[in-house]
Amino acid sequence: MKTVPLLALLMTLAAAPHALGQKSVYVNPGIKVGYTFGGSGGFTFGLELSVTQYQSRGLILGGVIDYDYTPASGMHKTHLGAEGSVWGLGVDVGPTWVSRKGVSGLGATFTPFVGLVAYPYYSFTVAEGMENIHEAGAYLKPAIHVYGSSGIFD
Repeated sequence: MKTVPLLALLMTLAAAPHALGQKSVYVNPGIKVGYTFGGSGGFTFGLELSVTQYQSRGLILGGVIDYDYTPASGMHKTHLGAEGSVWGLGVDVGPTWVSRKGVSGLGATFTPFVGLVAYPYYSFTVAEGMENIHEAGAYLKPAIHVYGSSGIFD
């Protein structure tokens, strides 16, 4: 499976905060419920895993991998991104592989979000050979502290 090397990379980042010179590291598993708009839309469900590092002054940076499925249209999305936030206001951007009704294409996703455990979001994806994808919903992603000081409350 193609996601295994990506998960290994995320776990390596979590295990190597000294090499990266960061203050603290969090693993953030999550679930998502959203709605994809348009003719190929419907309710969308997903899983996400991110590894984030608290920098200072509310700045959090990290990497994310997620998988989404929209049953009504049979659409599958796998996304690998970089995310950053300041005091709960953030953005995730990166490549996305989209597959729907036998057509697959590589694209890019831009997702602004707000929150610290519950994250309302809007997502915009452009993929080759497909109409643009607009989606809105919410993530539930607790931050599990795995290394360093607690960061935010220091």
